[in-house]
This record gives sequence, structure tokens and C-alpha cells, in this order.
Amino acid sequence: MSVTVVGNGSPDGDNWLNNIEWDPAAAANHMTKVGDTAVYEIEYTLGEYDPSDVEFKFAVNDAWTDNFGLADGVIANGVE
Repeated sequence: MSVTVVGNGSPDGDNWLNNIEWDPAAAANHMTKVGDTAVYEIEYTLGEYDPSDVEFKFAVNDAWTDNFGLADGVIANGVE
């Protein structure tokens, strides 16, 4: 199983979602499974970036068939 972060990536070079927009099959945005749990993680290194317009969801197995996001109440949005 793969979990991919998809959203309004920024093609102008600020590296949000590796500059990829709304592509559930983007290998660059596949998350890494943490141990034997159902927890996945990914880390992005951003330069100057305004996070106020960030949009994202998660897609399972490189397709839109199974996807979820903030509106589904499954995840919490935070900045570390």
C-alpha cells in the first residue's frame, strides 16, 4: 500500500509538494510507513513560503479511489 500527499503544489519553485500539483501517483510525495503501525510520515524542506493557502489530501495506492483530508476529520493540520 502507498499513501501519497496530493495538493496545490507550487510549480514556481518553493518546493511545496515537490512542485507537483494534484497528482496521486507522484512517487516524490509517497509517505514512509513508520514501523508496523498504520502511521505514515513525510518531510518537506521549504524556503520562503507562505503556508496560508496550502491545500492537501492523502491518496491511497496512487489513485483517487480512496482519499481523505482535513474535511474528513481523520487528520489534524499542524506545522512543526
